[in-house]
Amino acid sequence: MGLWFVQKAMKTIGIVMVLAIASIARAASPGWPPEPLIDMQVQAAPTAFPNSGRTYLVYEVRLTNLGKAPLGVSRLEVRDAGNVTVAPIASFEGETLDKVLQHFGNPAIGDLMPDAAEGHRNLAAGETMMVFLTVIVPAGARVPDRLSHRLFTTDASIEGAIVSTHAHRLAVIAPPLEGTWRAFAGAGSNDSHHRRQIGVLGGHAALPNRHAIDWKRIENGASFSGSESDIGSYYSYRQQVLAVANGTVVGANDGIPDNAPGHVGAEALKLSLETMFGNLIVLDLGQGQFAQYMHLQPGSLRVKIGQRVRRGDVIALVGNSGSSFEPHLHFEVTTSPTPMGGEGLPYVFDEYEDVTNGVPQRRRRELPTKDSAVDFARRER
Repeated sequence: MGLWFVQKAMKTIGIVMVLAIASIARAASPGWPPEPLIDMQVQAAPTAFPNSGRTYLVYEVRLTNLGKAPLGVSRLEVRDAGNVTVAPIASFEGETLDKVLQHFGNPAIGDLMPDAAEGHRNLAAGETMMVFLTVIVPAGARVPDRLSHRLFTTDASIEGAIVSTHAHRLAVIAPPLEGTWRAFAGAGSNDSHHRRQIGVLGGHAALPNRHAIDWKRIENGASFSGSESDIGSYYSYRQQVLAVANGTVVGANDGIPDNAPGHVGAEALKLSLETMFGNLIVLDLGQGQFAQYMHLQPGSLRVKIGQRVRRGDVIALVGNSGSSFEPHLHFEVTTSPTPMGGEGLPYVFDEYEDVTNGVPQRRRRELPTKDSAVDFARRER
């Protein structure tokens, strides 16, 4: 009797334990799917670059709704992947989120950003949207080695998209021009036409203009003196363009005429992949990075493909060819020798003077941001 009683009791306890464990499992189960069906990917991992003591991280997060129902996006946090328990490095919600969200069906047009209409934060079933991020780390603060991202939907959250903050080396280059110039549509701005231009080539979407700068000469607040319709009136026109490093020319195109200044001039040109960038030069900087110069004056190119150049060599003159409304130099560094074929990368100039506020400040190994006025050193003659 005693042995039977003990065996019976043990069986009863075992059944109770199994039922208890099953009950706990049911209570802890998050259901299925365990999190919102959103694929969260970073378009191209950022490379941190310095300016005025601060550090910039410029990149994009692509969000794709893989579910059958729409999802509402309410908040995106950027975190230190090495310590997700600390406060976010940056967060975007409400109006700040509206400003960086972009639906592919509602793109930016030039520098006109899309309106945040009703439903702007909704991700339709099967839809992909882009979040354009510029995260600025204050002077003295630590820059994480890796970033993670927490996305909040209407009733859940996801953490992922872990990326490095130093995806590429920062190329140290010389200025592409000499004298005083202003940076338009430059690095560190989320609301410029360069920042929002997504190029598709060979079935691959990329952002080659991510850090591109349009360099213009400005005097007394204007880019020209005299007739606005006369290309010769513009201070930038026919200024010398310089090699930013020792390297080999791997791309060159000439023979595209300059446009008359103004939108009508550029729009009169039948743009194509061959004419879009105007007369151009591509210089191999090594380690998979390429400097691209665009909108050069026809007939001014002094180099050809395969030619070796030295830092500071005059390689062309500033023009107004291709998709250009007034004379300027479009300069960028990308991962491909093919225009529109690679991802735009940050870089730093070895030295320049920032004269934005009228008081020259020496900068070393920094990248000027949008609207900066800089004075590049004159070459030794």
